[in-house]
Amino acid sequence: MKYIKIAASMLGILIGLFALNEFVVSEAELDAFEVKTVQTLEQFQKEMYQQNDMQRLDRLNDEYFKYRLYLKEHPNDECIKNDFREVIRQRDALREKLGL
Repeated sequence: MKYIKIAASMLGILIGLFALNEFVVSEAELDAFEVKTVQTLEQFQKEMYQQNDMQRLDRLNDEYFKYRLYLKEHPNDECIKNDFREVIRQRDALREKLGL
């Protein structure tokens, strides 16, 4: 009877260890999860920056057309010409950055 109790106790301990092992996450699984999380966050950040750049490009395009109208109204104004050139420069740089 004593040996049966010892065997049952050993069996219970082994079953408990196997159950606990299934419950605990391994270090490799944590590392994989961390890598995936970092990649997801980096992708999200990249998409946010790209969306911000696209909105900025839209604003620069609006400014471009406004300055074209200003230049038609005031063709000899150097300040408007300089601002127009700067808008064109910024717009072209942003287009290049976005690959458009």
